[in-house]
Amino acid sequence: MKEIIGMLAAVLALTVLAVNVLATETATSTASVSVPATCGLSATDISFGSLAPGFTSSDVTSTVSMPTGNYPLIPTIKGADWTPSMAVGQTRWYMTDVTYESMTTLTTSEASIGQSVGFGSPKTVHFKLQIPNGQAAGTGYTQTITFTASC
Repeated sequence: MKEIIGMLAAVLALTVLAVNVLATETATSTASVSVPATCGLSATDISFGSLAPGFTSSDVTSTVSMPTGNYPLIPTIKGADWTPSMAVGQTRWYMTDVTYESMTTLTTSEASIGQSVGFGSPKTVHFKLQIPNGQAAGTGYTQTITFTASC
């Protein structure tokens, strides 16, 4: 019987020893975070001033920038018809100052400006407007030009 009790004590001692070893194990975890992209796209207004029918404006610019964004992107540009009653395509744009004929015709469909805009890296878009012969006189002509970016 003493031998049996001694064996049980040895088994119990081994069991306690095993528990002590398991108690010293550690576990780790990994932390992660996502920072979502923000565009923060903005553009300055433009004014062509006063133009007579048959004339083309001088170079006028709009600065496209990301004052608060954190993700570089390539914006698209599109326009709407002038109100009252002048076609969107009378306005042309390009990334440098070139002749009216060499510029890209503004349309109602999106077109890439072809250059990346990022935080602290604004781009200048050049515009010119040609008033068609016979265009009615007026002071309230307006056009919406939209820059769009997905991020």
